[in-house]
Amino acid sequence: MDQIFNDVIKVIDFYCEIIENPEVFNIVDDSSLKKSFEACVFIENVMKKIHDSKKDKEFESHLKNWMLQKKKTKVYQCSDFSNACDQLLEFCFKEEKISNENVDDFLKLYIQQCGNVRLEKAIHNIMTHAMQANAIITVLKNLEFPQSDIEDELLLSSWNNEIELGRRKKVIELIVDMFHKDKIPKLISLAYKSISESPVNTLILDYFTQLLEDNNIKLYTELKNTKRKVLLKLLTDYNKFEINFIDTTFYIGRNMYEENGEWVSDSGFTYDDLEAMILVLLSGPISMANSTIERIKLAKELDAVFEGIERDCIL
Repeated sequence: MDQIFNDVIKVIDFYCEIIENPEVFNIVDDSSLKKSFEACVFIENVMKKIHDSKKDKEFESHLKNWMLQKKKTKVYQCSDFSNACDQLLEFCFKEEKISNENVDDFLKLYIQQCGNVRLEKAIHNIMTHAMQANAIITVLKNLEFPQSDIEDELLLSSWNNEIELGRRKKVIELIVDMFHKDKIPKLISLAYKSISESPVNTLILDYFTQLLEDNNIKLYTELKNTKRKVLLKLLTDYNKFEINFIDTTFYIGRNMYEENGEWVSDSGFTYDDLEAMILVLLSGPISMANSTIERIKLAKELDAVFEGIERDCIL
């Protein structure tokens, strides 16, 4: 095990040299960035194995010896290396000697290894905490990131900053104002792109939850029209929102009536709309699916429309 730790320390030494001393990169090209990224992936994988095997303290003793030998002023722990790829991503954004073309190639490597969702979270964290946010925005624009994504990251960063400064009420007012200006798709996008259970994520979904307590059709319609993966993330992010969304779905079903052999409603929802939403709920986590099935079994005793839903979605 000691030899394994020593091998990992060698890679960490290489990684820290880059992060702490950018000048070690005499030539920054795709090859050097790829080598650095591979080192980060290796470090993350090893950190996970060390954590899973509960060897954190043992490894940190080796880390301490390494820091003493290197006369490090910064104290490192295992947690500092669990997101090594994100640290290198931030380094690439900030380091002026790295060209936009090199950053673009690095992003492709990052997305291939870590995925788009992690990339969005990483950029959000960088934008929130980095002093050079404007420079990073310029890089993102030059790399032809969608303007809407950049705007969303700026807004999330701004709102998070307001909350950290104790101005939570102001952010709530901005959310409410955005809703009343019919910018509901933007709010849905912000809730989806924000980190689960983060302050902004919670504030938006809490407001949505309040609206659905009154079965707000305008909000429900926009949620119905969003992508399945987006809706499911919001539902799983906030339990009260999930409960109220399910309640509103069944409220809409209960208020449907037959007309010319078809189920319709005064709100404009059709049987196909109801079926589509039930299928989304059934495709969610087991607890969500089971809750929906139980609700259908009860609802069909009172409303015939749910007999068809049970037949088409469950049986």
